[in-house]
Amino acid sequence: MKDNTVINTEYNYDNNGNQTSVKQLSSEGNKTSTYEYDGFNQMVKSKTPEGKSLTCNYDAQGLRVSKTVDGKTTNYYYRYSSVILEKTDTSSIRNVVGVNIIARKNQEDILYYIYNGHGDVIEMQSAGGSIVNEYDYDIFGNPILENEAEGKENPYRYAGYYWDKETEYYYLRARYYNPETARFITEDSFKGYYDDPLSLNLYTYCMNSPIKYWDPDGRYYVPDPVTGEKIHASEWESRRNFRVKVRDSQGRGVSVSTGVSAYDWALQNKVNKGTGKTLITAQHLIDIGWNKRNIDIDEINRILVKYEINTTERIQHFITQVTYESGYGKYTREGEYLLDPPYNFTQEKYEAYYNKKSNYKYKDRGVGYIQTTFNYQHKFFAIDMFREEYPQYELSKVAYNHPEAIDPVYNEMLKIAKNNNLNIKHITDINDLGTDYIAKNYSWEITGWWWKQHNANELVDNSKPGDVDSVSRLVNKYDTPSFSARRDIYKKVIDYIK
Repeated sequence: MKDNTVINTEYNYDNNGNQTSVKQLSSEGNKTSTYEYDGFNQMVKSKTPEGKSLTCNYDAQGLRVSKTVDGKTTNYYYRYSSVILEKTDTSSIRNVVGVNIIARKNQEDILYYIYNGHGDVIEMQSAGGSIVNEYDYDIFGNPILENEAEGKENPYRYAGYYWDKETEYYYLRARYYNPETARFITEDSFKGYYDDPLSLNLYTYCMNSPIKYWDPDGRYYVPDPVTGEKIHASEWESRRNFRVKVRDSQGRGVSVSTGVSAYDWALQNKVNKGTGKTLITAQHLIDIGWNKRNIDIDEINRILVKYEINTTERIQHFITQVTYESGYGKYTREGEYLLDPPYNFTQEKYEAYYNKKSNYKYKDRGVGYIQTTFNYQHKFFAIDMFREEYPQYELSKVAYNHPEAIDPVYNEMLKIAKNNNLNIKHITDINDLGTDYIAKNYSWEITGWWWKQHNANELVDNSKPGDVDSVSRLVNKYDTPSFSARRDIYKKVIDYIK
């Protein structure tokens, strides 16, 4: 129903799940929009009911580099994944870009973007502070101002996405999003988690929870970096719409709010204390899609050095796997997402869910940024932590792939501790308390330990460059539907970690 007129809408798709036409049928007449795609399922042509045509071209990374509307072409030039220059035959516009777009400059003037807490563009202001453009949206991104004031043309709107006014879709780089249906027009390359039904719909936007999540590139939802955490007004400047770094190709940008360069910021976040080595910065993970609150950059680098994850290829594959396994760093305990919407399990229900399992219980479920499951693995980890802390005591050797031999060595460890009056409660709690204790105290440690025990470095070194599937198979050979999503994450990782 629209303006008291009943409208029936018919959507048609090709065999790859790409939307090929939208037909609106009403008593006032029928309207049809059509869409065409290339071999990579990228929309290359569109035609509106009014006859307006749209043609798009993409580069090798899948970024849209030109858009032609009724014969007029706009070319786009990128820094990383952000458009910094837009050119036509007669004009050019430059974007000042940090975490989001700060300002838009043409030959005549410069306009500044004002954002709300969700990262939506709500105003554009002149250098003198006058409001030039004004916008508002519903939670899925539909414009809701009846008299939307736009004194200057601007394509960046809801969540900072590019608004194609011809199709009334948002361009999210990997896909186009229709806010009217709250659906993408093509399938997601990430096929979802088999135990998370909402993730299995390949067209939904942000798990139908656009307040809690956002989608940085059309491939995968991540926790919104602002929503869900109460902050004092004095802290607001450090948040998403003001904490912006203008980066050049070397990443030596300047923070608009603090004046601290990205390069100096990285130095201030050096890690590994004893080694002084920084193999990865927090900004790398933020660029990939991690929430800043989920990043312990000191600990990550310590683990990279300790477990010799120290070549570009090793780091790329390690970060790819931990990003997927932990939901961009959010979860370090198996099934932890069940405590969040839409499931909202209580702690009691969460524990009961796992205690019903026959192969392992709540205490022994997976833990770490790559999940290490089962009691025998936790015991083995505890043994190695003892060896590391007390190298003067010799324990019998045990192979990782012989779980039946772990209990005797664990008991041997307990005997040594008792005979030498050693306080090793922090180590025995790994076994006694299990997953929750490990997640709190050893999340990154057990992840690096798992990587070493499974000879993942050697696998990466001996595999063909970019062989994500081999590493994914090592991490979870039973979750083959996730391999496509892991490959997509890898593509992002190699853009930033080089």
